[in-house]
Amino acid sequence: MQDFVRSVGAEFRKLYNSQRQTEAELRLFKDEMRIFKDEMSDFKEEMRDFKDEARRQLREMNKKWGELSTKLGTLVEDLVAPSLPRIIEERLNEPTYDLMVRLKRRLPNERVKEFRRPGGHPRLRLSQQHQSDPAYHRRGRLRGRHR
Repeated sequence: MQDFVRSVGAEFRKLYNSQRQTEAELRLFKDEMRIFKDEMSDFKEEMRDFKDEARRQLREMNKKWGELSTKLGTLVEDLVAPSLPRIIEERLNEPTYDLMVRLKRRLPNERVKEFRRPGGHPRLRLSQQHQSDPAYHRRGRLRGRHR
C-alpha cells in the first residue's frame, strides 16, 4: 500500500508540474499574442499613414502636371502666337487682318466664354482646343484648313 501511495504521489507531482508548465507556456503565449497584436496595430497605423502620404503626393503630382500643362499652353501663346502674322504673310503673301490668342465674348446670360483662335485670315482657319475637351480627342489635334 505504501508503494502505491508513493507511486500515486509521484504521478500527482508529475501532473502538477506538467500543469504548471502548461500554464507558464499559456502565459508566455498570451504575452506573445499581445505583443503581436500591438505590432499589428502599429503596422496598420503606419500603413494608414503611408496611404495618406501617397494620396497627398498623388494630389500634389496631379497639381504639378496641371501647372506644367498650363505653362505649355502659355508657351504656345507666348512664343508661337506672336510669330503667326509673319508666317501667314510669308505663306499666303497677304497681310493678316486679325490675330487673337484669347477672344472673350459676353454671352446673353452674362457669362463670359473664351474662344481660342490663334490665326485669323480668310483662307486659313487654325483652331486650338484644350485637351480636356472630349471633342478635342474626337477631331484630332491642331488643324489647319484652307478654304
